[in-house]
Amino acid sequence: MRHQLDMHDMLLPGLPAPAAARALAPVGELGELLILSCSSTKAPGFTCGHFHDLYTGPMWLQVKASGFPMSRVACVSALYGFMEPDFPPYVETYDQAMDEESAARICGTSNHVARLAACVLAHGRAHLFGGELYRRVGHAACRYRPELGDRLTFATGTYLQQRKQLGEFLRRNTHHQHQGV
Repeated sequence: MRHQLDMHDMLLPGLPAPAAARALAPVGELGELLILSCSSTKAPGFTCGHFHDLYTGPMWLQVKASGFPMSRVACVSALYGFMEPDFPPYVETYDQAMDEESAARICGTSNHVARLAACVLAHGRAHLFGGELYRRVGHAACRYRPELGDRLTFATGTYLQQRKQLGEFLRRNTHHQHQGV
């Protein structure tokens, strides 16, 4: 198994600390957050860049085509754990599927759960799309910060049912965005 240095757990000179900044933001100021699972389909030729550019699975393409602001899209990655919309500044491509060991590492051996909770609170609400192992990370955040309550919701059902729920989420949220709400 490939082990990745967790960039979220170290200080990078010259880079802002997004989680700290979000902790200071008034609750709900940033707009509803979308949290997607990583994708096994990755951009051809991608070597290093922002995670928004790495993933090219159907849900990621659906989000990109919708006009939903990528500044409100976070990710739970099998390799990198929880990634905030603006951090880390870069990732390298990888080939690792989410499994029990990855989910346990994300939930229990780092600050991913705390950062996910802080990010949801700063955005006011969030909706997580992904299978059971990804939902496990979200549920760990709810146990860590019980005040998340109904602020963090989860897509359910089959992959196709989740795609439909994602479409509904995007229509609802991009509609409000275009109306200036």
